[in-house]
Amino acid sequence: MVQNAMQNAAKHKPKSINIRCYGINKTLSSHVFHGSKGQNNG
Repeated sequence: MVQNAMQNAAKHKPKSINIRCYGINKTLSSHVFHGSKGQNNG
């Protein structure tokens, strides 16, 4: 259901969806990098 909603929204506002996804990916990647750095240093 979430994918369908995102696809429907993407048809109307592709830029906003892309920016939102990019922000989420950037946040997730930053958390992963911080976590890996902490484990490596620890």
